[in-house]
Amino acid sequence: MARANGGSMQVVGIFDRDVLIADRSLTPMNGDALVVALDGQLTCKILDLKRGRLLSPMANTSRYRYGKGRSC
Repeated sequence: MARANGGSMQVVGIFDRDVLIADRSLTPMNGDALVVALDGQLTCKILDLKRGRLLSPMANTSRYRYGKGRSC
């Protein structure tokens, strides 16, 4: 369990200070919001299975951008 910090995921319904609970028993599907550890920090990303990448929502839009070239 963790808390969201910031507003970058608002376009997918995750708001600042929301409680994030990850269920590891579920198989992630394309487009799912994930809580992932990157460089020792927890962060929220969108899973793009088609391209094998993690995406970050773009502020004030419903589109996504790639998260610093990270591979899933």
